Amino acid sequence: MKVTVSLLTLMLLLTGDPLLQAGVTKDAASKYLKDVQKGNPDFKSVGKITFGPGGLLVVADPAKATITVIDTHDVGPLKKLEQKVPKVDVAVASSLGVEPSQIDIADMAVNSQSGNVYLSVNRKTDGQAAIL
Repeated sequence: MKVTVSLLTLMLLLTGDPLLQAGVTKDAASKYLKDVQKGNPDFKSVGKITFGPGGLLVVADPAKATITVIDTHDVGPLKKLEQKVPKVDVAVASSLGVEPSQIDIADMAVNSQSGNVYLSVNRKTDGQAAIL
């Protein structure tokens, strides 16, 4: 779900404002953001990522100079990582069908509500951007 974000809303999301966190529902995007649009985000690149309340993933697209907020609906239950993941770059590259040297892992964020790890990745061969 791609969303347009006001600067005030974005700042409240990023700072974890308690007013925003009170009573978060599964439909967090439409509760906190204006002009909610459903669809596949059209990223040219992905950069920094972070989580707001209710499983909202905030994604920077440096190539387009935009910020997209994705309602992941990932709100728990909290799971801890059971084992280390050796050679994360190899696993990520494999999932994208390329060699590790052909990707750039731009950022990583852990959803504190579920424990799930998200990566922002750019494929160097064709510029494809992905959130994994």
